[in-house]
Amino acid sequence: MVFVSYHYLIRPSGKVIQLVDDSAFLWHAGNLEVNRKSVGIALAGRFLDKKPTFEALSAVAGLIKKLKIDKNNVFGHKEVVKKELVGETVCPGNLFLKNWKGKLLDLL
Repeated sequence: MVFVSYHYLIRPSGKVIQLVDDSAFLWHAGNLEVNRKSVGIALAGRFLDKKPTFEALSAVAGLIKKLKIDKNNVFGHKEVVKKELVGETVCPGNLFLKNWKGKLLDLL
């Protein structure tokens, strides 16, 4: 048995790896309501105080476009997590809201 929390994994090179079908119900958001109606996309790496590569952000933007996800429905884990259930998280990193979420949305 293999457990994955995300539908897609994006490598720093920009390579997109689909882990499971988009219709799979996964626990990626830390929020049951969000999990039921979303696709989880993980970027490989540790982004506590750095941003993903341009190639990775471009690949995420391309995937979001391909999946026809409205940019108003793009959220980081820390924006949707149910803190009372799973606690605080900095995922996808301290710079996400201040820096690279805007850059990602600009690519859409």
